[in-house]
This record gives sequence, C-alpha cells and structure tokens, in this order.
Amino acid sequence: MESQESRSPLKGKLLRLPGQSVQDALDDIVLDKLIPYFMFVVFLALLTGMEWVAVAASASTALALQRDDRYRRDSLFVAISSRAASHRKSAARSRR
Repeated sequence: MESQESRSPLKGKLLRLPGQSVQDALDDIVLDKLIPYFMFVVFLALLTGMEWVAVAASASTALALQRDDRYRRDSLFVAISSRAASHRKSAARSRR
C-alpha cells in the first residue's frame, strides 16, 4: 500500500449554511444589547435576595444594633460637645 497524504478535498472557501447570517445577526443583538440589561437585573435580584435573607436571619439583631448605633451617636455627640466646651473654657482661662 502506498502512503496517502491526508489533504482536504475542499480547495475553496466553504459556503455558509442557510440562515447562518440571520443567526449571526440575532446572536449579535442578544449578546451586545440584551445581555448587559439581563445581567443588571440578575445582579439587582441577587442583592435584593441577600438583603432579604439578612433581614430575615437577624431581624431582632438588626433592631438591637440600630438602637446601639443611636446610643453611640448620642454619646459621641455628648463626648464631642463636652470636649469642645472644656476646650473653650481652657482657652478662655489662658486668654486672661
């Protein structure tokens, strides 16, 4: 047997399939125009779901943290205002 070289019998450019240009156009529309909007909606849905789970899992804890946060803000305001008042008093004494 003689050794055969494997060559393609097709010498020219292949023809396109029927409807291939329409399919390519649809793919371009879907990938370029619709997918970004779809991904944005999916991202927002994931964020919403994560928030719902977080609220459902720690509803009482979230309220307690909110109360603690208000207390911290009030106490921080008192600490800053009292420090400012004492600073004003010491500045007034040093001017005399």
